Amino acid sequence: MTHLIAVIGRQLRLFLRAMTSSSQLTSIKFINMRSYFRRLDDIDRDDLFIKIASFVNSQGNLKTVVLQESHFSQEEGMELLKAIFHSDSNEIRKPHTSRICK
Repeated sequence: MTHLIAVIGRQLRLFLRAMTSSSQLTSIKFINMRSYFRRLDDIDRDDLFIKIASFVNSQGNLKTVVLQESHFSQEEGMELLKAIFHSDSNEIRKPHTSRICK
């Protein structure tokens, strides 16, 4: 792992820890995490995933979660869904997509 990836990882973990203990977001987007995750070793990847799931689980007002280009395994995806939908008031909706033609 390069020094830059390690620094980003520490900052992301600190950010998630702070947000887990002090925020109540209504929406969150994780975009292009695939590029970051593929550079991590298994231990760091697992640790970061646990922190993301814990963060999502702590957000009681969460209505929208976008996981775009995040590249989670099926098992990780199931864990995230459990964290996202820990309340019966949440529902799964098909995302709206539109094509932009030039």
